[in-house]
Amino acid sequence: MASQFESQSRHYASYYPDAEHVVILVDGQPGGRMIIDRREDSLHIVDIALLPAFRGSGVGTELVTELLGEAARRGVPVTCHVEVGNPARSFWQHLGFVEKGGTGAHIALERKCEISQS
Repeated sequence: MASQFESQSRHYASYYPDAEHVVILVDGQPGGRMIIDRREDSLHIVDIALLPAFRGSGVGTELVTELLGEAARRGVPVTCHVEVGNPARSFWQHLGFVEKGGTGAHIALERKCEISQS
């Protein structure tokens, strides 16, 4: 597992060198992590991972909803990738993300966000 984490970290650093790494706090306790790459033309959720105790509790929906609001204020889409067969795919679809292609093992998802007046 350690080598998988190291490989994933190298990949993220190579492809998303300016991404923001965030520790997700739930009631002041570490509950997961999120990596966000903010570009001029999009907001890309590189990774979001919650500890098992916080999955299905609404924490992920709240975090992504906040990012959708940010994207709407900027007038850019939100994108992410999900592994083929990953049950999280339904989470993204529930939030309005649609397929925009894929790279074999991963599916590219996108949610367009209109510029909001708030």
